Amino acid sequence: MTKRESIIDKVRKVLTLANRASNEHEAAAAAAVAQRFMAEHDLCIEDIGEVSEEDLKIIKEDVYSSGRLATWRMRLLQHVAACFNCAILINSNPGRRKNSWYGDDSYPGSKTLILVGTSDDISAARAVNDYLSEVVERLAKANAHGNGRSYVNSYKQGMTSRLGQRLKAQSVEIVEEVKEHATSAGTELVVVKNANLKSFMASYGPSKRSYGNRNIDYAGYHAGKRDADHVSLNRQLEEGK
Repeated sequence: MTKRESIIDKVRKVLTLANRASNEHEAAAAAAVAQRFMAEHDLCIEDIGEVSEEDLKIIKEDVYSSGRLATWRMRLLQHVAACFNCAILINSNPGRRKNSWYGDDSYPGSKTLILVGTSDDISAARAVNDYLSEVVERLAKANAHGNGRSYVNSYKQGMTSRLGQRLKAQSVEIVEEVKEHATSAGTELVVVKNANLKSFMASYGPSKRSYGNRNIDYAGYHAGKRDADHVSLNRQLEEGK
């Protein structure tokens, strides 16, 4: 296993350790440790020569597809992507109607969430997104189900909103801390990766977002945000490294 592969393996192990998080705060703590691994790897790399062109190549990877893509899923992936030097695209397939010009065949429309970034960054972002998605689903089932679909969906959006706030704050703090020990090679690596990502995304033109806060049940939304600040697993997570 290479050094780069071992970093991704550590990210997955941290998330496995924390997979029974009982609230959003614990989930965010797990994500923070994953973010630190990736930031330390990029900014403190000792030899830029160990990074190949393939490591800097920007790729796309489908993450989730559905006929009706939930707003909270789109926003969660967007929050996570930003913390791991990635971006997202949303691919819409309008589907076909029966008796159309194409004949009698038909299929429903769908939307696909796509992560964009280097292979390593996508691997880490996807692992964190999958983990946090499971946390949101599980906590919604435990704390919101039985109050109606609108309440449950709003609860998930509230949880995701709070997660996004924590992820962003943690990301800024972690990068600033790691920069104190960054090497010039590491800084160069991050600059190149960000430039490649920006150039890649520019080829797709302006971002077109198709989600918003429609039909929000504010009781559910704020309940999701309230289930945020209880117990932290920071110490246990650090021990699990």
